[in-house]
Amino acid sequence: MIVGQIHQNERGRFEIDNYELTSGDCIEVLIYDGQDNTVKWIDTRIEHNGSDYYLVGLLGFSPIGLFGRIDN
Repeated sequence: MIVGQIHQNERGRFEIDNYELTSGDCIEVLIYDGQDNTVKWIDTRIEHNGSDYYLVGLLGFSPIGLFGRIDN
């Protein structure tokens, strides 16, 4: 399992610990849930909208700087 902070590499793709993510890749991200005041891992996947990559179901959350984990 790879765990680390998500950043955007020079190709514009998200990356965790030198592992490049692209469309269709499943990932869990650690987010704060303000409704029940907890931090939890959320299942999502990487997709591309024609101009940038994003996390499915988490529009409004920038993945950059979030902690993510993936099975590889």
